[in-house]
Amino acid sequence: MDQIQKIVRDYGVMIESLENQLGTQVPMSLLPYPKEDIRAALIRSIEVTTDGVMKEALKVGLLVLDDFIPDEEVPADEEVRDERENL
Repeated sequence: MDQIQKIVRDYGVMIESLENQLGTQVPMSLLPYPKEDIRAALIRSIEVTTDGVMKEALKVGLLVLDDFIPDEEVPADEEVRDERENL
């Protein structure tokens, strides 16, 4: 498996584990790779895939990536913090 596929796969697995937090601000420290590496891998995968369903899933992954912000900028919401600690 090449590095791009590995990054996309690992990011997808991580996204599935955070399903209940999607659409909120999530700490970047939870990402399996640097945000820009994930963005580049997703963009490259979108460019080369011919599977329409996969292409749409990759685009959603790219949009979700914007929810990841520096840890210190994540609101100190007790409920969100408790969920992160249970991962």
